[in-house]
Amino acid sequence: MTMEALMEHLKYPEEDFEAGLPTMDDLPSEYPEDKLVPDTVHPNQCSLLTECLLLQLKARGLTEYLIAEDLDIHFDKDHPHRHKRPDWFLALGTSPVYNAMNRKSYLIWHEKVRPYLVLEILSKSTEKEDLGLTDTRDGVPTKWQVYQDILKVPNYVCFDSAKGALKAFRRGPDGYVPVAVPKSGVWFEELELGLRIWSGRYREKDGPWLRFFDHEDKLIPTEAEEKERERAEKVQERVEKERAIARESKERAEKKQALARESKERAEKERLLAILKAAGIDPGNV
Repeated sequence: MTMEALMEHLKYPEEDFEAGLPTMDDLPSEYPEDKLVPDTVHPNQCSLLTECLLLQLKARGLTEYLIAEDLDIHFDKDHPHRHKRPDWFLALGTSPVYNAMNRKSYLIWHEKVRPYLVLEILSKSTEKEDLGLTDTRDGVPTKWQVYQDILKVPNYVCFDSAKGALKAFRRGPDGYVPVAVPKSGVWFEELELGLRIWSGRYREKDGPWLRFFDHEDKLIPTEAEEKERERAEKVQERVEKERAIARESKERAEKKQALARESKERAEKERLLAILKAAGIDPGNV
């Protein structure tokens, strides 16, 4: 499926757009206590994905996309305050701006497209709901049900940073189907990118991180990594230039020495010839 066909496939039906429903400004969280849980894994992991993907999409010249971290998705027209907050998601065929303003939330009755990829970072308190192991409570669907049955998100990924484990699901006719995730990672054909676990250091923190990689199996670099690569290339270029200069200098010295030897040999030959001639000896008969 081409990127153009994918964006068309992800569009919501026109009949889903209705007038008179609340806007982003009308819908703060329905739960006063619903605030972001402070930790370092969630924001850093999401920022790592966003940073790398932004550089990649911009390099391709793409402009119609939304990469969101902890942005509420309001999914029920009949209960507009109901929402789910993915840790991270990507929507294609749209932008971070809606009606000339930055989004405060993502309303399915206003948006043109459904998310293409949703990521949840697993924790003990949310793992069961994220993996579809809990039931509807008080008539409110779980995250799994919302992503699978209401938003119909094509790709759903769950990352357990504590265990360094990755689970992936693709939506089939009957719902999400688990995807086997080899060590090489899970591939998203339409994006021409994959996700895999990488052990390394990001923002001064070591651990397993979820990273994008390309068709050559190379990690999509962060801005800092790209700058370091460019710096290393410049250093390598300087080293190669210095080596080339040293080689040229050595070659000039060797050439100069060879010329000096040739000159000395000619001088010696001429001296011997002069001696022979002075002795009345024909050098040709020697």
